[in-house]
Amino acid sequence: MTRDGWVGLVLAGLSLVLLSQTRGIPHPPLLSIAPGFYPQVILWTLLAFSVLLLVSGLRRPRRGTGASQGLPKRFPLILSLFALFGLYTAALPYLGFRVATFGFVTTAQWALGGRSARRFPGALLTGVVTAFLTYLVFEVYLNVLLPRGSLVGW
Repeated sequence: MTRDGWVGLVLAGLSLVLLSQTRGIPHPPLLSIAPGFYPQVILWTLLAFSVLLLVSGLRRPRRGTGASQGLPKRFPLILSLFALFGLYTAALPYLGFRVATFGFVTTAQWALGGRSARRFPGALLTGVVTAFLTYLVFEVYLNVLLPRGSLVGW
């Protein structure tokens, strides 16, 4: 079994343990959706992807490919994405959720797409759609207050 298979096995086990923990979350009668519903959706999704990773790790790896073959070439990109996420979390109190999320998603998509000018409009559209849809789901539908920015006020 490859390294991916072991990671898939560990994540599948962790998903199952956490899913069993969500069964004990009480369901208040006045709420239409139980508080454990969304964690269960996320954990079932994680379990499904973990099983896929486990199955792919059980297959014999092709010759010339390895789990760490692309690591040295992509390591600066990974570090820059971690730094970008740190900037995003630091900017949230000042720029607010909508502006900071737009900037984070747009920049991350552009970086992951190879930083070409040709791909920038798609990254820009992804940033706008992501910030708008998450605002609609959380602020409008679920009534969760998202961080407001002290510089922009919304």
